[in-house]
Amino acid sequence: MTLSIRDPDTDKLARELAARHRKPITEVVRAALEDYAAKATPSEQDEREARLKAVFARIDRLKVPSGPSCNELIDELYDEDGLPA
Repeated sequence: MTLSIRDPDTDKLARELAARHRKPITEVVRAALEDYAAKATPSEQDEREARLKAVFARIDRLKVPSGPSCNELIDELYDEDGLPA
């Protein structure tokens, strides 16, 4: 696999760290990424998913238990060939 670093400053930093530690660039980059991942807080995506799950749970609690389901209502709109009824 290939990792392409197009930012000259980032490339320079990776090479300097590798030279300073006398290790291959791949090893230095991997160690830096592992360290970053270990210290990372939940990402915005994780937080967004948690908020959406909370909203969906709230909506589920608001559903009226009687009456046709959404799927049943949708099924009434289309015939057996998937065309509008």
